[in-house]
Amino acid sequence: MKSHPRRRQRPGAALRWTIAALVALAAHGLFALFVSLTGFGGLLGKIEPPPETKLSPVALRAVPRSAWEQNRSAGRKAPASDPLAAAEPLKPELEKKKEPERKPDGRVVDVAPGNGQKPDDDAKFLAETNNRVDKETISRDRTLNYRNAAPRPTTTVKANETAKGHDAVEKPVLAGNEGTGNDPKEPSEGRGKAMLEIPSTQRRDRLALKLDGLGGNLMNQEAQDEIFGNSHRLRIQAGGEEGGELTGSLGKAGTRELRTLMPSAAVLDRIIGAPASDVSSRDDIEEGDGTFLNTREWKHSSFFNRVKQNVGMHWDPNTLVRRRDPTGELYLYKDRYTVLSVTLDSEGRVKTASVDRSSGVDFLDTEAIEAFRRAQPFPNPPPALQDERGEIRFTFGFLFEVNRGGLQLFR
Repeated sequence: MKSHPRRRQRPGAALRWTIAALVALAAHGLFALFVSLTGFGGLLGKIEPPPETKLSPVALRAVPRSAWEQNRSAGRKAPASDPLAAAEPLKPELEKKKEPERKPDGRVVDVAPGNGQKPDDDAKFLAETNNRVDKETISRDRTLNYRNAAPRPTTTVKANETAKGHDAVEKPVLAGNEGTGNDPKEPSEGRGKAMLEIPSTQRRDRLALKLDGLGGNLMNQEAQDEIFGNSHRLRIQAGGEEGGELTGSLGKAGTRELRTLMPSAAVLDRIIGAPASDVSSRDDIEEGDGTFLNTREWKHSSFFNRVKQNVGMHWDPNTLVRRRDPTGELYLYKDRYTVLSVTLDSEGRVKTASVDRSSGVDFLDTEAIEAFRRAQPFPNPPPALQDERGEIRFTFGFLFEVNRGGLQLFR
């Protein structure tokens, strides 16, 4: 086996490697000295990662067209004649939480328009207009069913005693036809009336007998059906000429030319006005010939007065009382008062209605809630009274007085 000769190391190679290592060490030492003298190392030590960015919520808000045009023209110079050139830049507005308008202290009542004089600050009633009187009184003829509030009723017709709390309404008198009675037909001479009276008969079978070898006669009879008559005798009477009129007519009293178009006093009471029943003797006010109160003006009183009128048309506790307590000794030995907490939505519909104060009689409390539900919706609820959810909250009182029905509104 042939072996290769070992390469011989050149003389001086170890010296060259030693010199190279010394040069490298010197270069690193010089670089370290440069870094320490110039402070470059301190800069490198202070480098930190960028801080974490926090996201903030952004709210979108509708901008009117005029403001949008002004924002578009902010980046370019507007001509001297441009009215937007002198306009101030828009300032961002913070969204405020919507709060309903605060109601002044007092109770809303429905009364006739006042004299415009502002009462004392302690006046406890709110109305559509200001009014100031020397002595407060409530009408003894106040009624639940009315259309326009008035100090006194416009009718002298007494209320229907069979339905207390409801006005009696008489129909207008119609024109006559120169007659003497109350028949709307034209007056005519009476003629004979056609008559047909037939007695009742029983059913009988046919009878036929033959006699062989026997003397005498035997009467046979024919069969006959049963007849249900209308009299105990047979009577047939013809009417007038060619059948004519069966009966005459006395006509209607009154002339043809003069017509009574004026409605009755009770009808005028509903059209012109009547005292409302939203104030009672519970308010320590004396009864009198008319309703005269110290009231402070509140612009939203008209809405609650409309609510009161609509609910009053659908509240009928009298029917329930007559059915359950006809003598008035079981439940109506005292006045009954129910207070509801009511919430309306933005469309005027009842969202919730619950008993805040019970009258002590369940069916009267239930009737109060059902009256509100039957009367809804209540149109044109004021936006100023709505909260951030578009709801209007108030309390409503139902006062059932002995021998009288009444409504009161509280908020």
